[in-house]
Amino acid sequence: MTWTSKPSAPPSSPPSPRRSRRSSTGRSVASRKVSTLRLRLIRVIGEGASGQVWLARDGRFGRLRAAKVLLIGSPAESQLRFTREFGLLPSHPNIVLPEAIVTRGEERILVAPLARWGSLAGILERREELPLELCRDVVHDVAEALAHCHDHGVIHRDVSPSNILIDGDDSGPRALLGDFG
Repeated sequence: MTWTSKPSAPPSSPPSPRRSRRSSTGRSVASRKVSTLRLRLIRVIGEGASGQVWLARDGRFGRLRAAKVLLIGSPAESQLRFTREFGLLPSHPNIVLPEAIVTRGEERILVAPLARWGSLAGILERREELPLELCRDVVHDVAEALAHCHDHGVIHRDVSPSNILIDGDDSGPRALLGDFG
């Protein structure tokens, strides 16, 4: 399935528990310039009450992305929260900021960076236990993200392992809070 619009395989084990801190730009996602993209949905990687999350490829740049597809026929309240998720989130290194919203007829797709190691729920399903340092780092990162949200008047309505994503690079893992819709 390919989508064209205007606005804009993870490893099986979690990263080592080294830390990385990135500074916040202070810009909200609404202030970012988003280019035209061509999005190809590859496979479903998650599901929730109001939609599915797909592994997708940005055809213009070739990057893998997460694409949250709102189910057709979802209540108006879900559609409103979905649209708000795109424009109201405060920028923070531990918050997943959507890059684009793609609209096609009644369908809406929220495009965001792909977390390399997936959700904490998925990691917990694959592993019997997690290293204590990684647990501590996840709690720290999520607490920072929640404090930042609350400072900006944003409340996350579903903090759970499925909405905590683990990303990282050679400098270590980073927990990201996602799915504010």
